[in-house]
Amino acid sequence: MTKWFSSPLISRFTAEFLDRKIEKDFEKREIEHIKKYSSFSVLIYGLIYFIFIITDYILRVDLLEFLMLAINRFFILIISIILFNIIKKLNDYTLYTKLINIYLIIAFVLFDLAYCTYKEKTFLIQTLGAILVIMAVFTLPNKFINSFLLASTFSVSYLLVSRFFSKPFELYNYIAATVYILMFNIVGSIISYKSNRVSRLNFYSNLQLFKTSITDPLTSIYNRLRLDDEIRKHLKLAKEKKEKLSIILFDIDNFKYVNDNYGHLTGDRVLVSLTNVVKRCISPNHIFARWGGDEFAILLIDVDKNEAIEIAKKISHETERVLKMINKDISCSFGVAVYHEEDDINTFIKRADDLLYKAKQKGKNMVCW
Repeated sequence: MTKWFSSPLISRFTAEFLDRKIEKDFEKREIEHIKKYSSFSVLIYGLIYFIFIITDYILRVDLLEFLMLAINRFFILIISIILFNIIKKLNDYTLYTKLINIYLIIAFVLFDLAYCTYKEKTFLIQTLGAILVIMAVFTLPNKFINSFLLASTFSVSYLLVSRFFSKPFELYNYIAATVYILMFNIVGSIISYKSNRVSRLNFYSNLQLFKTSITDPLTSIYNRLRLDDEIRKHLKLAKEKKEKLSIILFDIDNFKYVNDNYGHLTGDRVLVSLTNVVKRCISPNHIFARWGGDEFAILLIDVDKNEAIEIAKKISHETERVLKMINKDISCSFGVAVYHEEDDINTFIKRADDLLYKAKQKGKNMVCW
């Protein structure tokens, strides 16, 4: 736990990722979790607040007081129902936190108004209610800094309202209430802080595991498993939306010669250099993967045959120029295939593989289509 607390990934003060991109990825995951599981919390808290109307009826002094309290509680219930339905449709975590913050501020104001409405004010009972509100603040999914500031603001406002709008009460009761509220703020803040940190660290660990499972460890590009998934996904899109799709398969000519004569470290250097060259030649939306050994594949999204051939030729020219600096015997052979309507993953890849084989048979260091 000490290691987690001192993680350089997460701010010590806000319990958020220092890297905004990772934080945004976390928020995307978090809003889905909130929509699925936590949205009911708002509805439950609204119902609990409304149910206290029974206590209001029992302790009422007159009908007007009861009606004002009933309107107060009914208003919170309506807002809770509306917010519940909005959250179920939200896809923006930042908007969610803004709505929750506004909801809680409204709840604080109405709680204090309800307190002022009571003609016979029961300070210690209301303090129990205030503590329940503080617990609700820390249990609703939110950023730590938001929960901390909201709970602190509500605590101060409640203590000020009770001090100046209540009938005189014993000072020790006020001090005791202040201590209890402070304790619940401290405990709630600690729990919220650790919860935010742990959920982010778990997310990051899972993210790293996922990246490891789809990434080639040497070149840091996708592996064959991820490429297969991407091909299936884009073949389906191509069938449904009639989109263009092409694939380039290529490998390194005479790579075994390099490994046998110059060693595997040199071979690894060739693979990494090749990967860096190819990355500069393709668009970020194209899928580049290590097919296995010295074979690579590029899935070209929304690219027709002519454009795919031009990309392959550009890569061939650039790789030859760079790799010759490492060893004059190194070049690459390419096979380019385009999607046909009847294709599945096997026929699509096989056509490119056959063209790669054809390039090898014709003398290597060329593009076949």
